[in-house]
Amino acid sequence: YTTGSFLIDAGVTYTNAADRVVELTLNCDDGNGSGCADFRYSTDGALDGSPASENTWITYPGGGTYSVTLDDVQGTNTVVVQYRDAVGRTSVTDSDAIFLDNIDPNTSDNYAAQYPGGWHNGDVNVTITPSDSAGSANSGIASNDYCSEIDGAAECTVFTTTNDTTPIVLPFASSAGSVVVYNLRYSSTDNATNTQTQVVTQVRTDLEAPTTGHNIPGGWVANNHDVVLSPSDGSGSGVASTSYCVDSANNCAPTTPYSGSFTVTDNGGVQYVRFFSVDNVTNAETVNSSPIQVDTSAPTTYASNPTPTGTDWINDSVYTVTITPEDAGSGVANTYYCIEETTQAACTPSAGTMVAGTA
Repeated sequence: YTTGSFLIDAGVTYTNAADRVVELTLNCDDGNGSGCADFRYSTDGALDGSPASENTWITYPGGGTYSVTLDDVQGTNTVVVQYRDAVGRTSVTDSDAIFLDNIDPNTSDNYAAQYPGGWHNGDVNVTITPSDSAGSANSGIASNDYCSEIDGAAECTVFTTTNDTTPIVLPFASSAGSVVVYNLRYSSTDNATNTQTQVVTQVRTDLEAPTTGHNIPGGWVANNHDVVLSPSDGSGSGVASTSYCVDSANNCAPTTPYSGSFTVTDNGGVQYVRFFSVDNVTNAETVNSSPIQVDTSAPTTYASNPTPTGTDWINDSVYTVTITPEDAGSGVANTYYCIEETTQAACTPSAGTMVAGTA
């Protein structure tokens, strides 16, 4: 009588073939009979005629292998084979099973869940959770590999390996007054040798306060001044807000949100623009204070002792006129004067004599 057996893929436990094709190693024995003629097979675990292709007899290849396509079912697939000799006698059925898993593991980490904005202002613990649950059935995690480097440094190539689904907790240190960014790299391989594409998660720590520049000039200015503030957080988490205030005592609390340039007008003295910025992880800049002096009023100048009129006559050979300049703002820089006779054209003070200061 006819007997036979077979193995799927030489008896391995798993296959990760994307096309689900496996090789049946056939072994039929008809002793001294008419010889093995053909065989039929089922990929659903039973030769019950459903589907109808199970009733199709295939010429026995005389040993060797025959390729079949497994059903599209992740998990255990059972193949059944039956042989027939040249006079139609059939063997008992034989079966073998293989586990189909052609889906990569889906190991993940919890950094984004902890810090949706992508940054943190302190030390960070990241948990990697090994998982092979992407398929309805899976072969399970065989190994996990991970390493990390500071962003900008050479990519890490020495990996730490674990061999189960135990969560992996990794600490990342922040640095006072600095921005430190790490690249965490990991992947998992399952028992069917599917290897996950390497995941790269940036772990970003920011303990560096933002800075705020400005266009406030030193000294006095002759026109109302439009102040422009320029906040920056360098390579950190980004500027969240900038606030300011203006006073004459240099002690106001900056609470006005900065949304664009604002104007400082002449108040007759020194004013202080106070401002600071905060980044997206609440690092706050120390309050800045910049003095600004706006003087939009011209000085006044008058002559005295006494001030002669056009009809006054003087019977002295020398007449002294006192010219007094005044400026309540930035102060008098220069005073100009000239003297003309009534028969002459009007003189121009700026082309005359200059006296510095208020003397």
